[in-house]
Amino acid sequence: MFKGLFSLLRRQWPAAVIMGGLAVAAVLLMQSKGPPRRYAAESRVLRREGGEILSAGALRVRLPADLRDVELRLEAEDGGGDRYRVRALAAQPARAVEAANAAARTAQSEAAAAAKARADRDREEQRLRVEDLRDKAQLLEGELRTGEVAARERERRMAALQATAAGIERQVEEARSRQDEARARIRELEAAEHRLREAPPSGDEEDRLASPVLDKLRAEMDSIRGKVAVQRLARTPESAEYKQLAERLGELQEEYRAELFRVRARTIVKVNESIRLAEDELRALDERRLRKDMEILKVGDEIREDEPRRREAAATRQQLAAGEERLRRLSAREPEAGPPIVILQEAAGAKPEGGGASGLLPWGLLGAVALGLLAAAAADRLDARVRTDADVRRHLNLPSLALVEEDGEGDALIHRRDPADPMAETFSGAATVLRSYLKEREFKTCAVTSGAPGEGKSTVAANLAVALARKGVNVALVDADLRAPRVHEIFAVDNAQGLSTYLQGGDDPNSFVSATEIAQLFALTSGPVAGVNPEAMESSRMADLVKTLREKYEVVLFDAPPVRGAGAALTLARLVDTNVWVIRSGRSDRRAAGWTKHLLKNVRADVAGVILNRAPSREGLRYYTYPVTK
Repeated sequence: MFKGLFSLLRRQWPAAVIMGGLAVAAVLLMQSKGPPRRYAAESRVLRREGGEILSAGALRVRLPADLRDVELRLEAEDGGGDRYRVRALAAQPARAVEAANAAARTAQSEAAAAAKARADRDREEQRLRVEDLRDKAQLLEGELRTGEVAARERERRMAALQATAAGIERQVEEARSRQDEARARIRELEAAEHRLREAPPSGDEEDRLASPVLDKLRAEMDSIRGKVAVQRLARTPESAEYKQLAERLGELQEEYRAELFRVRARTIVKVNESIRLAEDELRALDERRLRKDMEILKVGDEIREDEPRRREAAATRQQLAAGEERLRRLSAREPEAGPPIVILQEAAGAKPEGGGASGLLPWGLLGAVALGLLAAAAADRLDARVRTDADVRRHLNLPSLALVEEDGEGDALIHRRDPADPMAETFSGAATVLRSYLKEREFKTCAVTSGAPGEGKSTVAANLAVALARKGVNVALVDADLRAPRVHEIFAVDNAQGLSTYLQGGDDPNSFVSATEIAQLFALTSGPVAGVNPEAMESSRMADLVKTLREKYEVVLFDAPPVRGAGAALTLARLVDTNVWVIRSGRSDRRAAGWTKHLLKNVRADVAGVILNRAPSREGLRYYTYPVTK
């Protein structure tokens, strides 16, 4: 408990100091002005059901004019909330007794009139409320009946879109199967060609090659082989006819070999063309699938928009039933049995009350401390910014991968710091957690993004890449933030060519990847960003880039654009296997962070966790670092 109070005061100490100081000043002011000596008289009253006790100020206004200068206090008795004391304080005992009794009688008469007026007012208000609920219920029922046709149409569209998406998936599988068959055919032809280069053709190869010339050569070779077999049986291998047949057989084999090479080359060209057509078809199908998925999300949102209206209609019907029942009870209520305020005891005498205020100071100081704590708690409650990992878990329901503290040492890049530096240790732990997450799910690609610019995602992406590379992981870092690229500046690599070059028509993305000063860390910079169409990030070439890099590297990190700043960020968030969300402590508020999570959820993007950047430093942990032996 004390640890929580200390943390609260550390965050909100200005509010606690200001409110506590004001309370202490008020107490001191009241202490310096003690009240004069007075006499107090008491009358006791009972409040029955439906009775209303007037405030002390209202009672004093209703007293006779000669008693209005007397101070009245209205206090509830201990042990029951229906018994009250009317205390009158005056300089003379007789005036205190007269004022206390007059206030009790005034409270009794005023309560009776107020009870009747309140009952009439309650009935009228409830009648108007019921009429409003009836009108609202009729309006909602009409809207629901009108929207039933549209709802059925949306459900039909959703079913059709899902069927189309399933058909696209089947077409993708068929195209991939054709690609695999074509590649297998090429390997078969290449193996047959290798065998043909090592041994003369026999004419009975089973590689499914056919042409009129090959058929003619096979027939003639089979005929000559038969004649050679006859000559061998006749034991005349040295005869001129046998040698002529053997020579002719060799010529036919050479012609057959040459024709096989030509037919096989033409076949390989045709199979490669079929592979290229299948790749084009796959890209087109991926684009269609993405469009259909977006349409399914849109129709799903439309369907969900009808749910609040149905819930509102059901709630309105329940409120209407409860309101009608309450109106019936109010209309059937019988008049109160007896007065709502009963005088239990009138004041018989007045007692002196001390004029000092010496006991006020200790209680006032204690109240000032309590008021300061309450002010700090209220300020902390009203603070909507995400500051700690507890805020991340409580408001976003996401795990925290790391808490990057603000150490005030300038450069936040760990490859420019000592490996035993606390920040380097922090990112080493985050890299271990992220690597375990990726291995468990067989993921390789991860985008590092943020809700808005300026939260430090580029620095976090670079530090994660360095920490993974130091653990022996083969890492590629891609600068996908084409509006504000920073990877080439962080690692001092050439930015003449990069991601933009590939998206605008480059061939192999691996040719634009550059080695960095960190072993096993490679960078694909943004390239020239002037004139780049922002829609290029949402093209099929971007999906091909993710697949290509995934096959070569163990982990591929993308420095992605902010989710709320660029539409391409959502496309990239779905293309990769998972995402790491960077939130700057004390800068992002809960509503903005909630909207960012909603956008990622809408595109079905996986989120591995949150890295809370530039969090307040916890001095108690800074001493625990490993010594480095040089």
